[in-house]
Amino acid sequence: MNPLVQSFLDRFTDSTIKSIRASEGFSDYQTCLLSFWNGQLEKTVEQTSSILSANPDHGMRFSLYRLWIEALSSRGEKLSLHALHEHLLLRGQATPEDRPTWMALRGIIHMELDRPNAAGLMLRATGHDTSNPWVMEL
Repeated sequence: MNPLVQSFLDRFTDSTIKSIRASEGFSDYQTCLLSFWNGQLEKTVEQTSSILSANPDHGMRFSLYRLWIEALSSRGEKLSLHALHEHLLLRGQATPEDRPTWMALRGIIHMELDRPNAAGLMLRATGHDTSNPWVMEL
């Protein structure tokens, strides 16, 4: 087993791990995450984009988008990050109930593009929702 995966598993109880693994779409996310952890960034980008294209409302869509952002950033693909930012803007308009999450993900892209002022605007627009993990990361 990948040492990073094992260290993650060692930190949580069996019931927590079983709950995470039972999440809708976790196997797709796990596949992409393993590619990322193994340094296969291009494969990670291809996998995440394919999964989200096939199922825009994927159960792990926010985690997949976050991983996609990280893979693009690690590859230095600034133009692709810009395009993904525009895509997230449209997604956020389509699902108002998830607007803080979409805004936080866009803010994370701004941080990856070294635009902290724009990221700060996104953070303020989220309402500083401390129950939202994506807002908390931003």
